[in-house]
Amino acid sequence: AYIAPNWYPSKREFKKQVPTWNYLVVHAHGRVTIRDDGRYVRGLVARLTRTHEAAQADPWKMTDSPKDYIDTMLKAIVGVEIEITRLTGKFKLSQNREARDILEA
Repeated sequence: AYIAPNWYPSKREFKKQVPTWNYLVVHAHGRVTIRDDGRYVRGLVARLTRTHEAAQADPWKMTDSPKDYIDTMLKAIVGVEIEITRLTGKFKLSQNREARDILEA
């Protein structure tokens, strides 16, 4: 996420801030299986949709759109399964900043 210098309260005092980026990255290593069969992809999208739409006042369902439209959209999706053997990660979240700057950014 982009962090503007003006978001840091300490900028007003010290004037030593520059734009930066905060980020998290995770690399998953393992055996990959490509799942491009329509039935699998449809089930995966249905589960993801139920999960991510659950908090909406009027959750969208796949049946809310025409079947032929959904079928066309699903053809553009390739499912990927990863049997994870190792995870590595890195982050930069302004941990070098004062607490007040971290809270405001």
